[in-house]
Amino acid sequence: MKVIYLLYFKGDDFMVCKIKPKYFDLTKFLNKEIGFNSVGGMKLKALAKEYKNTQNELRLATSLQKSLMKDQKFFSRLDMYGRYLPITDLAGDMYDLVKVNDNYWFIISDVMGHGISASMISFMIKALFFQSIQYHKTPDKVLEDINKTFIEMMGTDNNIIFSAFIGLINENNLLYSNAGHPYPLLIDSTTNETKLINDTDTILGIFKDIKYNLGQAKLKKDDLLILFTDGLYENSYLGDISKVYNYTKNYNIKDPDKYLDDLINHFKKYNNNFTDDVTTMLIKIK
Repeated sequence: MKVIYLLYFKGDDFMVCKIKPKYFDLTKFLNKEIGFNSVGGMKLKALAKEYKNTQNELRLATSLQKSLMKDQKFFSRLDMYGRYLPITDLAGDMYDLVKVNDNYWFIISDVMGHGISASMISFMIKALFFQSIQYHKTPDKVLEDINKTFIEMMGTDNNIIFSAFIGLINENNLLYSNAGHPYPLLIDSTTNETKLINDTDTILGIFKDIKYNLGQAKLKKDDLLILFTDGLYENSYLGDISKVYNYTKNYNIKDPDKYLDDLINHFKKYNNNFTDDVTTMLIKIK
């Protein structure tokens, strides 16, 4: 069995404790009376308090992030379903769909990295998205605005990059722009044909004045649009986006919630659990 060693400090003296991790609770240990009135003891008590406060703040941030990622949203013209699986308490994946006047705007994005820093960037991206769609008419301009504002705020020296797919649904039209994000799938409700929307441009956070292309597709009742982050497949021997396409093509989607759960479980099985954040999103036209 592995062991760890802890040091007690008392003035210039110290004691070494040998601990078996299986039977050791760090929080309980740090909250115990040390047994002598020493600077080392006070430091351990302070460390316990700081650790507890940090854990409370982390739980609050995790709860907040999850509350912003709705599993379902229902509107008069469409429904949205989503799944969000961070590999740590906080993650850099983000998705949402909102109605602005008669338009339905949606985004899915993936910040490189994990944890607290990636989650803070995802909050920033979401705020920039909400701000930009109030002023711009098309997804390409929204991406350009997000990218430019982000770089002006953060610079490019910190190597923060992220992908995003932004779409706008109005009546029977889908306008979209893709900044380095995995290709979404579009399922035709009449023919049951599954198509890859295989348009993409440069990832965000690198070049300030880059321009993005605008794509367009026709939509009709019961069509399905499926989006996901690359954590779904990237570390599996199933290994690329074509496997998501093939799985979906052979799946008769009657229940969007069940499909998303089955999709995730299918890839989780071959991933031996995920090593990256996983986010999926499905939009059904009414």
